[in-house]
Amino acid sequence: MNLTNKQKLFWLAGIAVAVIYFAPRFVRFGPPLPMGGRPAPTQPNRNSPPARPGVPTPASGLPANGATIPPQPLPFDSLVGAWQGFVPPSGSSFCTMKFELRRKTGAPDKYAGFPELLCMPTSAMAGGGFRPGRIPSMPQMNPVSAILTGTAASGSIAFTVDKTIGASSDGCSLSAFNVTPFGADQIDVDWQTGNCDKPQRGQMMLRRTGR
Repeated sequence: MNLTNKQKLFWLAGIAVAVIYFAPRFVRFGPPLPMGGRPAPTQPNRNSPPARPGVPTPASGLPANGATIPPQPLPFDSLVGAWQGFVPPSGSSFCTMKFELRRKTGAPDKYAGFPELLCMPTSAMAGGGFRPGRIPSMPQMNPVSAILTGTAASGSIAFTVDKTIGASSDGCSLSAFNVTPFGADQIDVDWQTGNCDKPQRGQMMLRRTGR
């Protein structure tokens, strides 16, 4: 049967309308939308393994598979680093100190402190320097060190002594330690020595020497 030009135009127009109408449905993946334009509720995938209770998923915004969560910031994180200072000769002793402050491993709300205190009697000094023959012997210059655990409280870090390392010539070891921020790059340190016949208490300003 021969088609006239008018019939050919009708056929072409019908095919074009069908393509325009049905093409989006072929391109879109999944079943067609129901009446009203809202997507049909999806059925759970029964082949996927069930979620284990207590284990966060990536969708929750937390790391999965036991990944480590970064520790939350504490009030004195800006003080983490290395510090050093000395007390000018006065009274009966001259003292120097090195101190390192870190976040405590395994305790996200605590600090770890590592002080090293060295004191020598002022009787070994004369005229602003050491007099020959009066330099203190090595046992008198033994550093007093400790491993500390600190907690932020009342504008300071209050430390408890976990372990002492070494003792002074009088047999004293560190028994108390506190750190208070002072300005941008200084801290005020208060310490006490004990466990001996002549316990002492001291205070010193330390300056930052490293991060």
